[in-house]
Amino acid sequence: MTNLKNVIVNTVAAAGLAAVVSGCAALSLKPDFYPKAGDAHTITYKDSKGVEKTVFDLSGKWATQYYGRDEIVKIIQTEDRIDGYKTIGSSYVGGGGATIRGGVEGNIVDCDTIWSDGTRTRYISKLTKDADMFECSADGGSSRAFGTRKLKRIEPTK
Repeated sequence: MTNLKNVIVNTVAAAGLAAVVSGCAALSLKPDFYPKAGDAHTITYKDSKGVEKTVFDLSGKWATQYYGRDEIVKIIQTEDRIDGYKTIGSSYVGGGGATIRGGVEGNIVDCDTIWSDGTRTRYISKLTKDADMFECSADGGSSRAFGTRKLKRIEPTK
């Protein structure tokens, strides 16, 4: 019986380590490139030190799915920070409720999915070359596991 316990404990520990290592890989993504002023879907601003920065502009409406239901997320961007709000509510998050929050650096989006109970799930992904699609985690644990939430730009804000 002791050997069986050791096998189970070692197997669970190895699986946990594999999950941590694979999760760390996603959290350590670095930008492949940075946009330049004047590139499509960009904004330029001065940071707190007065240095001019150009980042991808994610403002606008984005199509996604939540628990298999289509939804539209409206992203509002201030400098390199993004806030996404549901345009149509559900029993989980009401219309106008915050659903993602994060930032953009180069072609990397670091965002949190915000759950109705206030908890957050962090995910880091790469923007597509046209800055029209990225992913934000939609897996808050086994009770919320439904994979990765892909957001596709459908209407930029002007």
